[in-house]
Amino acid sequence: MNSLKAQGIDVTCLGPLANNFCRIGNAKARIYRHLLHRSYGFERSTILGRDYAWQVRRHLRKSAYDIVFSPSTIPISRLGCREPVVIWVDATWASYLPLYEQQPPWCQETVQAGHTTERLAYDRCYLIIFSSQWAADSAINDYGVDPQKVRVIPFGANFEVEIDRARVLHSISERAAGRCNLISIGTEWHRKGMGRSIELAAMLNSGDLPTELIIVGCTPPPGTQIPSFVKVIGFIDKRSVEEERRLSSLLLQAHFHVLLSRGDCSPVVFSEATAHGVPNITFDVGGAASIVINNKGGFCFSPQQSISEIAAYIKSHVLDREGYMLLARNARREYEDRLNWSVSGAAVKRELEAIMRQVNDRRDALARERQNASK
Repeated sequence: MNSLKAQGIDVTCLGPLANNFCRIGNAKARIYRHLLHRSYGFERSTILGRDYAWQVRRHLRKSAYDIVFSPSTIPISRLGCREPVVIWVDATWASYLPLYEQQPPWCQETVQAGHTTERLAYDRCYLIIFSSQWAADSAINDYGVDPQKVRVIPFGANFEVEIDRARVLHSISERAAGRCNLISIGTEWHRKGMGRSIELAAMLNSGDLPTELIIVGCTPPPGTQIPSFVKVIGFIDKRSVEEERRLSSLLLQAHFHVLLSRGDCSPVVFSEATAHGVPNITFDVGGAASIVINNKGGFCFSPQQSISEIAAYIKSHVLDREGYMLLARNARREYEDRLNWSVSGAAVKRELEAIMRQVNDRRDALARERQNASK
């Protein structure tokens, strides 16, 4: 919401909303897990959706608002209000399910409740903004959403301190041509493909390109063998100024950010890497292709491509100093042109202003009709 406030939009946060039925949800989750060996997600249930809607309506009655804006489908799925409803999200339930394995698997009640919540929310929305074309296509194809009320606007980088352009360009020029520094940032070891990142670094080392890999955000599962060329840092909390500065320093030293995920929506870390002039290497899963444009923000490989092909791409760029510097500068340009909250916030503001013009035009037209009818 800070990106909207930065555009001069008067934003009132109606939350956090209370989960007044958490005991019911927790009890059902225990029953499903222990008796049926399934996971249960109470957050998409009808009872909670209705209670959230009641809480939002109670807030709306206290003052006059132009638009209801939500970062989730859940609190507005059962909301009836006079204000136009807009959401900005990174996935649909249908697109989320195949990518994110749940252990134990979701129960059928939760799967169906998720689809119901999505359909109700999309029907109530005046405008639906997605962070990737992949998510937008799912809304249209899986839920029959009218393409006319769908927009794609990417998320920006979540760094409180703006990454200075001159500092980034200097760091690009300082990155060595004879060795390779990789960084991989993610919170889940298996889903984020950390094992494959290690395999990639090993292949580069065996191909006579000295390579170091830094893994940030997660820790290896017990029993995992970590090679000497891999450094596992663990979680870095960017809410701390010092920790944010530490992560920024690690990024500035990296040649590439590697995230070979098995499943993802549209990771903000791609935008954060480009902010530091670091090209992304990733697989074309989820919404990655909307963020990582080939040879601009890095390269988005097919999941069927081999690690050796990815290694060849990285090696060819690291050994070609001018080619690498061009790619890294292109990555920074992607951040400046597309992948920052200022640009995205301005794009959302234009959409909200267009909605208000349409609403006001309709209101004026109705007023004229009533006036003419009274004559």
